Amino acid sequence: MQKKDAEHYTYPIKWCNRNELLFGIGFFIFFWIVIYFVLVKFTNSNTPVLDSLVSGSAVTAMWWMAKRKIENWIAWIFSNIVAIPLNFYKELMLFTLMYVLFLVLAWMGFVEWKKKVAVQKQPP
Repeated sequence: MQKKDAEHYTYPIKWCNRNELLFGIGFFIFFWIVIYFVLVKFTNSNTPVLDSLVSGSAVTAMWWMAKRKIENWIAWIFSNIVAIPLNFYKELMLFTLMYVLFLVLAWMGFVEWKKKVAVQKQPP
């Protein structure tokens, strides 16, 4: 449900309900499979399962982020945890460091959004 503040409409930060969570997991699995087949058919990726895992979880994280669901940060954390060793294996050290930074930022976002939800639930 949208709420209007002084300037615009915004969605409150919330946890997914059961249906949203199940839909999000299905969304992730769908994109993981689609991206995997695209990588196998059209690229020379030597790690298509992990590459598509990172991409599928990132697409899901972006979708949940647009919906302002706290689970977006969990999806980002998962994506970064997979991407760090993957990029290290591919000897992409700057990307490895970038994903370490992204992991830290995702953790900080998760903690901050959890605090905001706790404040929203407190009576005025």
